[in-house]
Amino acid sequence: MRGYSALVRATLLGCPLAMLIALGALAPSAHAGPRSAAARPWVPSAPTSQDHTPSINTPINDTCAGAIVIPCGSFNLAGDTDTATNDYTFPADTSSCTGFIEDGRDVVYRMNIVAGDSIWVDASSPSSDMSIYIITNCADPTASCVVGEDSTDVGGKETLRYKFTSSGTYYMIIDSFGLNFGGPWTAIGQLLCVIQPPPPSNDRCDSPLPIACGPFSLSGTTEFAVNDYEYPSSGASCFGSRAQGKDVAYRLLVDAGDSLSVNYTSSTDGAVYLVRDCGDVVGTCVAGSDLVPAGQTEQLRHQFSFGGTYYLILDSKALNSFGTWTATGEFLCPQPPKNDICELAEPIPCGNFSLSGSTKLASDNYSFNTDQESCTGFRAGGRDAVYKVYATAGDSIWINYHSTADGSIYIVTDCNSVALTCAVGEDSTGTNETETLRHKFTSTGAYYIILDSFGTNTFGVWTAVGRMNCKNLAVGDGLPTDRVALGAPAPNPFRTTTLIPFALPQRSVVKLRLLDLQGRIVRSLADGEFPAGQHQLRWDGRDDHGQVVRAGVYFVKLVTSDGTAMRRAVYVR
Repeated sequence: MRGYSALVRATLLGCPLAMLIALGALAPSAHAGPRSAAARPWVPSAPTSQDHTPSINTPINDTCAGAIVIPCGSFNLAGDTDTATNDYTFPADTSSCTGFIEDGRDVVYRMNIVAGDSIWVDASSPSSDMSIYIITNCADPTASCVVGEDSTDVGGKETLRYKFTSSGTYYMIIDSFGLNFGGPWTAIGQLLCVIQPPPPSNDRCDSPLPIACGPFSLSGTTEFAVNDYEYPSSGASCFGSRAQGKDVAYRLLVDAGDSLSVNYTSSTDGAVYLVRDCGDVVGTCVAGSDLVPAGQTEQLRHQFSFGGTYYLILDSKALNSFGTWTATGEFLCPQPPKNDICELAEPIPCGNFSLSGSTKLASDNYSFNTDQESCTGFRAGGRDAVYKVYATAGDSIWINYHSTADGSIYIVTDCNSVALTCAVGEDSTGTNETETLRHKFTSTGAYYIILDSFGTNTFGVWTAVGRMNCKNLAVGDGLPTDRVALGAPAPNPFRTTTLIPFALPQRSVVKLRLLDLQGRIVRSLADGEFPAGQHQLRWDGRDDHGQVVRAGVYFVKLVTSDGTAMRRAVYVR
């Protein structure tokens, strides 16, 4: 101001009138309001122009459209309006709820209010004359302003206290007095809510939500969560961030070799990480990511070397920050074959079959104690898969079984006693060779074909091609194959067994069930994929527990992706 006054005096002494008029245009305008102009020193406009345009560093809450939510409870906010735009102002000091126009650059926070809630805020800036006000309509700050403060100058503390009388959405504007002025600022306070929203159910590792194997798509907000997990320094974390924001937790039950991919996007600066123990996030952090700013996607990729329970923490960088977020990805858990045990054995229908698979993830469920008690001549200690056939005395089967391991194949009637009930077996070739099994069934019943290998816990990729020759296969020869068709059981009524023919127009997943008159499942004959063409399955009048059913009427229900069909079967005794 002293330099300005000297310039005016010099002009008055020696400059022409036109110069005086020009200098008059530079003079400060009076700062009307509850304070005098002398109480607020005049400051020149910010060095940038009034049509300041957003930069790549523009705050995400530069306007009401991107307003950051203030949750119930204490808050500690900080920012810089230097790169923000001047979006909200008042047309005149007299129409402002702060007493001044407030045409500086501004940022916005949003509050979801219930009548009776109250707020207190202490805000200040070291380099700009700060102002703060609360409105309900960003398109008309003048008419919708409910309270505001601009009672101090640069470096002073603006103190706002207000109790809301109406429920609704409110916007708190952090602004400044000087035209297009901005700068760093802080605001501490508390939003006191009469109804406090509960935190998310998975706010802590004590109550995490599980992530199941397979693809997942999650979303939520940490607005009402608590900052439960953070690191004492960026160097103490496994991803270079303190992660001091509000967080939620998910649980993964992991086997060695499983892998996880996560794409985590948050409206705040998100951080995502995996820990073994939430009570010691420093010592058990195994992977994490905090590489990109707010609104962008953090990517976490990890393959687990050790099994156990792990926790996925969705967090954010700044102290007590929070945001609306999404997390998509996949938890890859290689599973054992569905037919790893006899109880889940897949059926082989009458006719030709071509099977393939791997026993890498299977278990070693079936073997022989000694070579001498084995029907293959060896113990067969490898990992195995199981198929089931329903045979009538006189039926026959042939199988060519090829495995990248030293394959072993055998047929039993009781998986709990493979040595005593083994009907036939083969283990006459070596690794990556084909075992050839041929057998004619002398008794009617259920049989289990076990695809195994010689060495302890060995496994391999395998194929099994062959044919189940059923004596009455011609029953289904007349079925159409251009649509799903279920033939009549034959014989029907029956005393011992009946053949159920069906035809598929294309390869399909098939469920073939026997239902009682109440619609309850009595027996599941098929639950798996079958090739196109004609098929037959045999029902021996027993339920899924091996017990003979009562005499009476039963329904055969065929369900495929191409259609459903039903027939009646009568069992007599």
